[in-house]
Amino acid sequence: MKYLALFFLIGCAPRIRMEVLQPADIYVPQHVQQIAVVDRSRVSSAGEAVLGAIEAVLTGEDIGADRMGRSEAISTVTGTLAGSPRFEVVEVSIDDDSGLFADTLDWKTARRLCPPATCQGIVALEALDSDSSINHSSHRETETDSEGRERSVMVHEASRETWVLTAWRFYDVENRRVIDDLRDYDARQTWSGEGRTKDAAIADLPSQSDAVRSVSRQAGEQYARRVAPTYIWVTRTFYGRRDEALSAARPLAKVGSWDQAGTLWEPLLRSEEPELKGKALYNLALQAEVAGDLQRAAGLLEQAAELLPKGRVYRYQAVINGRLADQAALQEQLPGAQ
Repeated sequence: MKYLALFFLIGCAPRIRMEVLQPADIYVPQHVQQIAVVDRSRVSSAGEAVLGAIEAVLTGEDIGADRMGRSEAISTVTGTLAGSPRFEVVEVSIDDDSGLFADTLDWKTARRLCPPATCQGIVALEALDSDSSINHSSHRETETDSEGRERSVMVHEASRETWVLTAWRFYDVENRRVIDDLRDYDARQTWSGEGRTKDAAIADLPSQSDAVRSVSRQAGEQYARRVAPTYIWVTRTFYGRRDEALSAARPLAKVGSWDQAGTLWEPLLRSEEPELKGKALYNLALQAEVAGDLQRAAGLLEQAAELLPKGRVYRYQAVINGRLADQAALQEQLPGAQ
């Protein structure tokens, strides 16, 4: 397993961020190793067929916003898939006469785009449609000027919610079957702005085009995570205060010197103070997780749970148990994954 840990402090508890491999939501057969990513969403008739409902433009959508959104979705899904250890993403030659832009992608066209010697699968953006709404409200606030005088001022607030509806398919070209057919996938984001006037508050929001691009990137990333194991950043806490050894080990964890930190935590296992021993067990479980030994981490946490307040250690146990379940899925999706 690839891992990387970074140290930072939030509140009282020292924390780290680490990169872990997350399994895909669906299984893709192992013979599919090289894939191509194509955009079929510019076909209006095909798009209408796979999206359950496409709303009319009600909000003054920028001309070309959907076109830019398609480009962002494609580039993001391509980049995220390329960063996965599961697939090799290859480029395919596309021309307007290839049949790619017909209402239905037939297997003859798919085989021409993706011959077995080049790739075995195609990820296609089948449709994309965006919409947006802007809400406005206002209220009065009291502010104090430079001379200490109070006055009432009007504050305007605006929010933009933008959503993108997409449809995706994953084609197994070799076996002529659709592995995944995801329709009506809804991704959305909300932004807020503020100003002394309504126009100023709205001007504080991102443009419709920028909003659509941002949500389209979200849609592309999430679809890639659906079909391919990908690395994600997670946060972990550990104990690094109220004891000399815990405090001394904290800067070692800060620079990623886990073995040296462990040499300071391990003697605490002989402590006659149950809480201190529990904290050492907890920290050693984190060391084990960073090293990729999830079974050892689970065993250490089981011991720590008998000595520490239940909330924090129970939450970490749930995380490790979830990762152990993920490992089973990863072994199927990516044989040899740790």
